[in-house]
Amino acid sequence: IVAQKGGSGVFVGTGVLVGRGVAVGTGVLVGRGVFVGPGVLVGRGVLVGAGVLVGRGVLVGAGVGLGPGVFVGRGVLVGAGVLVGRGVFVGPGVLVGPGVLVGGGVFVGTGVLVGAGVFVGAGIVVCVGVGDGTGGYSTGGVDPP
Repeated sequence: IVAQKGGSGVFVGTGVLVGRGVAVGTGVLVGRGVFVGPGVLVGRGVLVGAGVLVGRGVLVGAGVGLGPGVFVGRGVLVGAGVLVGRGVFVGPGVLVGPGVLVGGGVFVGTGVLVGAGVFVGAGIVVCVGVGDGTGGYSTGGVDPP
């Protein structure tokens, strides 16, 4: 797709590649140079930054923001209202609950659960699940209040 505007208020930057069977909600903005794999479902009001790679069969909930250079692996589920910073890697099969905030440069390993409302600070490596509302991780190693 090299169009600048799709139907229903969908805006697509130049050099975007979209696989078969992709469904996109209204009010979606996709930056330049994005790749969206086959079978991806994108909810309404999603913002996708430049250079994002979204793997096969990913589900992106409404109101999600994916910063530039994010990689989202195959089969990932991203809940509504999630915000993901620049250069984040989300491995295959990850489940990200609604309202999660992920700082830039984070690595989330394969199959990990990041529960609803969790904050993951910049540069963190997440290799084990994080339950709902646990407060999250920070780079300073100090638990949030």
